[in-house]
Amino acid sequence: MPDLQEVTFKINLLQGSPITFKVGTDEEKRRNAAYRLEKAMDSSYVGIKLPDKLILMPTHNIQSIEIMPPPPHKMVNVVNDATLIDE
Repeated sequence: MPDLQEVTFKINLLQGSPITFKVGTDEEKRRNAAYRLEKAMDSSYVGIKLPDKLILMPTHNIQSIEIMPPPPHKMVNVVNDATLIDE
């Protein structure tokens, strides 16, 4: 049986309410996640395919994307092992 893990995504938009969704993923998909995320951010849109619809969001309307837990592999342009500080 594959090693399944649930990953939660929260897409914060510049205009509109955040979109939060979960995806079941296995080890192979987790290994490729960093690459896929970097490619998605280079694109003009990001898409989410749900059972009953497809959502396409232009990347210029995305403020930030939160991924919990984070991908296990390092990504270019990402600071690792950081701690947020409230000021």
